[in-house]
Amino acid sequence: MRLEGTQPGWFLSYVDGLPALCTLKAISRKEESGMANEEASILPNLESLHLRHYGLSPAVCGMLAEAAHVCLTRHHSSPTKFTINKMKKVTHRSLTWPLAEPRSVAAHSNRDDATEAGAYSISLATVEAELGLVAVERADIRTGADYYIAPLNGQARDDAFEDAYRLEVSGINNGDEAAVDVRLRAKVKQASEGKSALPAYACVVAFSSGCIALVEVKV
Repeated sequence: MRLEGTQPGWFLSYVDGLPALCTLKAISRKEESGMANEEASILPNLESLHLRHYGLSPAVCGMLAEAAHVCLTRHHSSPTKFTINKMKKVTHRSLTWPLAEPRSVAAHSNRDDATEAGAYSISLATVEAELGLVAVERADIRTGADYYIAPLNGQARDDAFEDAYRLEVSGINNGDEAAVDVRLRAKVKQASEGKSALPAYACVVAFSSGCIALVEVKV
């Protein structure tokens, strides 16, 4: 079925009881030119996420941001406009980032590792912008998540877990709509089967198409 408030071409279906986003499509240059009068919101600067995300040390934050810059350099120029599908709402957010230098590219030459790390950075920026949630801790194995996220309200880490969610993340370097759909359903399934009673979100970042899919997981 078509989601209320979404643009044409965005649909939500259910496969084996799991939400599946179908026919995800990035904004083409022609589509962008038709949106000249629309002000895109901004994604937070990736290199400064640690200032608000307790679960990111400055060093880890910098590494993840650098990986994201390498992934973005493969496909885009800065600033890059992302299309974010958050269940019943589609938004467009712009991200300004520095072109990856040759040394950074060499340091992240394992494409799978770079895509995963870069997706962490952009996903955390997305949940902050869209949900007001920030990372409080890296999740352990078999929890069905990559990070624990909680409201951005300055509370102590231990207290933050009272309102925490799990966040399961995946990145795709170069994939079509079908690949995003399959990956999202897999991440939802993984989060729903995790050994945790906390509610969860699943987020998939597709670097080549500039699409971000964010869904709440029913547990």
